[in-house]
Amino acid sequence: MQPTRVKFDRLLVGVDYSDASSRAIDRAARLPLEEDAQVTLVHVIHEDVGLSREAQSLADDEAPLLLKRAEQRLLSFSRTRGGPVPRVTTHWCHGLPFVELIREARSRAAEVVVVGRQDHRWFSDALIGSTAERVFRKSSNAVLLVSQAPRALYQRPLVAVDLSPTCVRAAELTLQAVGAEVTRVTVVHAKPPGQTDDDARAAVLACLGALGAEDRWEVIVRDGDPRRVIIDIAREESADVIVLGSHGCTSAPQELVGRVAERVVRAAQCDVLVAHALGHHFEMP
Repeated sequence: MQPTRVKFDRLLVGVDYSDASSRAIDRAARLPLEEDAQVTLVHVIHEDVGLSREAQSLADDEAPLLLKRAEQRLLSFSRTRGGPVPRVTTHWCHGLPFVELIREARSRAAEVVVVGRQDHRWFSDALIGSTAERVFRKSSNAVLLVSQAPRALYQRPLVAVDLSPTCVRAAELTLQAVGAEVTRVTVVHAKPPGQTDDDARAAVLACLGALGAEDRWEVIVRDGDPRRVIIDIAREESADVIVLGSHGCTSAPQELVGRVAERVVRAAQCDVLVAHALGHHFEMP
């Protein structure tokens, strides 16, 4: 296996009129990007049969202006950072926001969909039924949920692993999200009962060995419920992003409730980057 590429080449960012959207744009500008990377900004005008023709016309007129401001914001942050300035494409359409974001991410082969989420203090309630929640649950692309206003590149990443194929993808995404300058990545593993710490640590390093970054992993193993272990260590380590895999492969929301990824997304006070398992597929309506 080739060493992990440490920058992103294709991002898609959900754009609307909210502060959460502004944070997503700012974070996208502060992710490690390849030269000539492509960033697509997408705004979806929600289907609403109750809107008057005048209101629909106004929304159509304002969409290009919103996207132009978002493009200027992203490029301004990119130039200030001094790194590569991405190629920016904008797109707006009518429909269900989460469906159209997923559709565009698939068609453009986006490595990550970047969406803003509401203040974590009431996120547990606000998440249910929101665009961010639906994109997280149903997208087959990786999803970055941005909750904090970014000040710099990620500096204190934490990746949770369970020794599945998806966790290897999560670790790979972590290396891309932090770039080459961050030399320490905290790896969390909630070990099964009866396994020694040394055996658990060796299993984690063996699982991640193919990524070619052995000197960057700092492995922490701990007994307990993975949902609690991940959140506790994230707080102890002051993590600014948690990266983990999701194994959900169903479109039925109730069947996903209680899974580790969803519980972590709800409880985390920092950004969360989720890699989905191969085969995770949402049938478009």
